Amino acid sequence: MTSENRIPISRTTQKQPSFYRLERDVRHGTLFLLGAQIASQLVSFSLFAVLYRLMGPEPYGFLGMCLPLILILRSMSTLGLNVVTVQRPQKSHDEINVFFWLLQAGGLVSAAVVAGCGLLVGWIGGAPAAGWVFVAMSGTVVLYPLSIQHQALLERELKFKPLVIARLTAQTVGGILAIVTALMGHHVGALVVQQYAELLVLAALVWIFESWRPGWPRHFSKVARIVPLGIYWSLSSFVLGLSQQLDKVLLVILAGGSPTGLAMVGMYTQAFQLMLKPIHLVNAPVLGVMLPALSRAAHEKTLYQTFVTIFYRMVSLILLPCGVGLFLISEDLILAVGGSAWMEAGPILKLLAPAILVQGYFNMAATIFSSVGRFDRLFVAALVVTSCMLLSFVVGAYCGLSSDSVTTGPALGLAASYSLGLLATVVPYTLFSWRTAGVRGRPIISGILRPFVSACLMGVLVYFLQKEVEVLNSLPAVARLALLVGVGASFYTFLVVRDIKSLWVGFVEARYYVSDTNTSHPVSDTNASHPVSDTNASHPVSDTNTSHPTETQADG
Repeated sequence: MTSENRIPISRTTQKQPSFYRLERDVRHGTLFLLGAQIASQLVSFSLFAVLYRLMGPEPYGFLGMCLPLILILRSMSTLGLNVVTVQRPQKSHDEINVFFWLLQAGGLVSAAVVAGCGLLVGWIGGAPAAGWVFVAMSGTVVLYPLSIQHQALLERELKFKPLVIARLTAQTVGGILAIVTALMGHHVGALVVQQYAELLVLAALVWIFESWRPGWPRHFSKVARIVPLGIYWSLSSFVLGLSQQLDKVLLVILAGGSPTGLAMVGMYTQAFQLMLKPIHLVNAPVLGVMLPALSRAAHEKTLYQTFVTIFYRMVSLILLPCGVGLFLISEDLILAVGGSAWMEAGPILKLLAPAILVQGYFNMAATIFSSVGRFDRLFVAALVVTSCMLLSFVVGAYCGLSSDSVTTGPALGLAASYSLGLLATVVPYTLFSWRTAGVRGRPIISGILRPFVSACLMGVLVYFLQKEVEVLNSLPAVARLALLVGVGASFYTFLVVRDIKSLWVGFVEARYYVSDTNTSHPVSDTNASHPVSDTNASHPVSDTNTSHPTETQADG
């Protein structure tokens, strides 16, 4: 293991029996987390494949018309309080209790906004079907905050297994109910049922796994100094959420409510979801540990630098080959998952794939701002990034309308502008976050150089196989996809196997550090009748998209 990946743990601590027990639990927890993430992606792809083939892209177009607004409001309604809960290790019951009720109030206000927009779309916009989808989905904005505080508590206390089980169960139940509803002929209703089922099951399970219960809200003065930090985060989430959703809003305006337009919106939004899959795979094992680890190491410069270097290398190891690979196999992936009805989404996914190369870095920069408590700088950076993305979307929409493709031209233009906009802004955005936290860039850049070169070499190999091995073209899309992914992944793993082993040890030690410091800073409880439980603190946990304002997408 290289020195830059070694977490400084004292020899005295390593000799203690509790160290070996905790290290064992962290290793087992990490393996469980990675396995659960892979299982989650397999379940998600399986559900996608069934629903795509049952319904086609048009029902997803109805959902795509209202989902951008819902996702932005969901992120805003948290007021950043879930992030503050994780970022600061000591919280009293009264503070957590006030956070919970503020979240519920934000959800109610957001739901009213969504329902109101639905009425406007239906009555004034002349699209009653789309308006009722808005109204039907508004209830999900109320359900969403019910689980946020409990998930944040589980994340902060590093209770890993219960949270992963809750999310995987909710995803599976929601998908199964959606399939059953689609088989009954209610295609748009199936997607609405899926959203409600996932949120209800998730809320029920996290309330079972986390024993904290809210009481009557009081002592608002105790959180008066904390809420402004959350508001900065919430504003940043809103602004960065716009950068993630404005392309969908523009596409809805350009496409209109015709069947062809709805199909184009459905193909674009679902291609975007497939692009985000590798990023979701990274969120739980890396970004979930990154915020608590960096927050606790914020006053130790050397340790903070080590953590940042490790996390950047790990994200690069995973996302760089995913971005290169998805660009090359996007059309085969669409055919394998959705069939011929979704064929036109292949070029859209290809143009979105380069965004994977840098999307993870955007999420990490937001985490760096948060770990040092500079939500104000995050907000300023968000304004600049979103302004640049808006300009890129306008240019992309114009080019798409001017293209020869009538059905997917605007979608192709917006997909290209999304990737180009992220590629153009990632460097200044990242450098600004590093400067804010006092992070040196040279160790990070040298650490991601090998994964970058290896991913490029893998891409050359896969491209050669596609162009020169003619027998591949005669294979079914599923077989061709499996072969190309298998060869590319094996070759890439061979090139970076030493980095994987080294970073595995560093990542496990980082999780140990978070576990150790978490037990050193217990939650202060001013109300003994409502303790914050810690029945499984040896199993780290995290996969909340709302912890990262650059991610406001939801599966579905």
